[in-house]
Amino acid sequence: MARPISRGVLSFGLVSIPVELYSAIEDHNIRFHLLHKKCGSRVRNQLFCPVCKVVIERDETVRGYELSKGQYVRVEDAELEALEAEANSSIDMREFIPIEKVDPIYFESSYYLAPDKGADKPYRLLADTMAKTGRVALAQTVFHNKESLVLIRSVKRGLVLHFLFFKNEIRDFDAIAKGEDIKLPSEQLELGRGLIEKM
Repeated sequence: MARPISRGVLSFGLVSIPVELYSAIEDHNIRFHLLHKKCGSRVRNQLFCPVCKVVIERDETVRGYELSKGQYVRVEDAELEALEAEANSSIDMREFIPIEKVDPIYFESSYYLAPDKGADKPYRLLADTMAKTGRVALAQTVFHNKESLVLIRSVKRGLVLHFLFFKNEIRDFDAIAKGEDIKLPSEQLELGRGLIEKM
């Protein structure tokens, strides 16, 4: 039985629906560890300072942001904590739109939303209404201390939450080489359309 990884509250207008968040993905990737060939024991990664030429412990490190090649600004943990978005459990639905308006390139990861205790009826009302209207909800939330843009849609009489990339996180497709701009004859386009429809 799956366990919720988080709890939250879907909210729009004066409506609040307590929900549980479940991962929609099961990772089946095979992971290998590095072993010492001679004895078969697992090896450790070490932090090495190339200037001092010594192995250091993690508590001897600080974070730094690289301004230019080799030039860093140190950032303390307390400074980062002050900048983090204030965590809350609200998933604020801002707008209901047709799913066709969202390019799939923006989808990052998916989670199932299930009703929390006592929220079955409003949850079902929202899921069924979204399904009947063909709309999805764009929402904002704070997850792992990061403000996130999410999309909520109705699937199989339930709700799925998709984390979305922000626009500035998507590379411009025009920045890559796509080949020459060739005009194709309509006969070739019809042939291509026929092949696609047969498959």
